[in-house]
Amino acid sequence: MGAEKIRHDLQALLEQIQDEHFLRAVYVMMKEYSTTDQEIIGYTVSGEPLTKEAYNKRLEEAERQIEAGNYLTQEEVEKEAENW
Repeated sequence: MGAEKIRHDLQALLEQIQDEHFLRAVYVMMKEYSTTDQEIIGYTVSGEPLTKEAYNKRLEEAERQIEAGNYLTQEEVEKEAENW
């Protein structure tokens, strides 16, 4: 079932529900999900979606590598590029 069909079915189901307490619970859950770290904020160089959570993990890993001295200087990159 695709996203379009799911949205359509959810809308139809929500219109049938009379329990306001349940509707509020669904609303809060959907609102929270849409504002969490699962929101896509960009894409990797290979075109894969990147969530805020995944971005922050990559950033933390990059910072750890830099602190550990695992990086190349501009000069080293240029020298390496000469051999491509």
